[in-house]
Amino acid sequence: MNFDIRTIIASLPTKKPLIATIDGGSGSGKSTLGKELATALAVPLVSLDDFIIAASDEILDRRSPEQNFLEAFDRGAIAGKLKMLRDSSQTIIVEGVYSFRPEWADLIDFRIWIEISPALRLERMKVRQENSESQMRLWQATEEWYIRKFRPIEQADLVVDGSTGEILNKC
Repeated sequence: MNFDIRTIIASLPTKKPLIATIDGGSGSGKSTLGKELATALAVPLVSLDDFIIAASDEILDRRSPEQNFLEAFDRGAIAGKLKMLRDSSQTIIVEGVYSFRPEWADLIDFRIWIEISPALRLERMKVRQENSESQMRLWQATEEWYIRKFRPIEQADLVVDGSTGEILNKC
């Protein structure tokens, strides 16, 4: 898949500092797009995966999707990082699932959503072999809960197809 980086860059606001987030389900292409965008712009990339709080399968098996949304990441550390970056004078790309969280809304300037089918996301997750079946089930359930509850696609300034890389919608 090739993302239309030029069109995405042209869609970004020119103001600085600028925090642009890339959200979408696991396996949608967030990390790939984040790396490509950060490289093309020569700006820092922050991955929310760096803030995941490790938990055993036993703990994960007991979590509801809502609990996982609330407990999977060190939200305080992420908010602190976003506030610190906000004080800089540069563009920053942030990629990660749930990056459109309501508590960070005032820190984010531009939102990119990657739309992709749950079946293709699961296929990509299995190919990576990074997560147990238990983890994949919980992540998918949590992502479905997040999408239903917060409707991130409706918050997006730009929607990209995660299977083709094409721009689907500029909001």
